[in-house]
Amino acid sequence: MTPLMASTWGKTGRGEVEVAKVLIANGAKVNAGDVYGKTALMEVAASGNLEFVELLLTSGADVNAEFRPSLRTPAPPSHLSFPGTALQGAATNGRVEIMKELMTRGANVNATNQLGQTALMFACQYDCPPGGPCTRRKEMVSMLLAAGADVNAKDYAGKTALRGFVGGGTGEEKQEIKRLLREAGATEPPQGSPNAGPDEATPKTKRR
Repeated sequence: MTPLMASTWGKTGRGEVEVAKVLIANGAKVNAGDVYGKTALMEVAASGNLEFVELLLTSGADVNAEFRPSLRTPAPPSHLSFPGTALQGAATNGRVEIMKELMTRGANVNATNQLGQTALMFACQYDCPPGGPCTRRKEMVSMLLAAGADVNAKDYAGKTALRGFVGGGTGEEKQEIKRLLREAGATEPPQGSPNAGPDEATPKTKRR
């Protein structure tokens, strides 16, 4: 792990921006990743530090860098289900404003992780924290669809955003997400096909 990567955590777990500024001013490589290819931008996009995200992007961070650990890499199995880009990490954690910033900077909404999963899939399975109404999932899904996200993209198991990733949330909110996907052209698998099961079939992706 590089010093810049370490600064993305800091005392709060959301990063030490001032430390990062000093490191970058002294030549820290903003696109250097850890042994698995995860970059500083991916970390802060997931943790929710917009100021840190803006600093890294302004300093030349690759908005479309990919986290693709090799199956031969001695990584824990859970690494293989992590988001593969900064945008996917933001979607997994409900970071709407960071998603907007990344997309403004050219983030590829249809990029996939090692399992073929997209930001739209991660956004569809986001569960709002308990304690009140939450519109973040609808905002993320609407934003990605408006930006051209492929509503019928399939992951390694043949699951789409509609069939495999719309889990959690209230019944009303869940139906609203399904409606958005269908209005965008999401197709239903034929009856009796392997992918015609419940929307919640895909295990939830780990955050961060």
